[in-house]
Amino acid sequence: IDEARALVPFGGEFPSNIASDRFVRDPDTGRVLGINPLGLFALDRGETQFRKIHAADGKTLKRPGSASFIPRMKGFIVSDPNGLFLLDRAGELSPLLVSERGVLGTPFRVYDIPAFAGLLISASAANACRPASARRPGRKTRSPGCSNGTTRA
Repeated sequence: IDEARALVPFGGEFPSNIASDRFVRDPDTGRVLGINPLGLFALDRGETQFRKIHAADGKTLKRPGSASFIPRMKGFIVSDPNGLFLLDRAGELSPLLVSERGVLGTPFRVYDIPAFAGLLISASAANACRPASARRPGRKTRSPGCSNGTTRA
């Protein structure tokens, strides 16, 4: 909103798509993190345009899908097909280690559970097994490691 109280769109690469753009705010700093398939964007207090802080170039970030601000970690947890990442207040992006990455699959969203000092991770069940009766039609291969008539989801 400008001085004349008119709605003015942001310029630049973000926001760009109402369906894929996501926003998360750090309540202490006021920073708004923008997430879309192109990367991560920041809007700090007093700024009028998002700036790209990390590109989705396929190296670290492939296609970021969501982020959650975790107060006790003082940063954002970013979900990406390449894994989970911590974006700290300085803008540094580092991998969040998950002990069983192969079991995790592709993370979609992270939820903070402060009472347990834990995180709930919503992810695909890429390596999960399910009964053959629940498999998708036309999928007949058995997955390694699955037994008793189960197939990979």
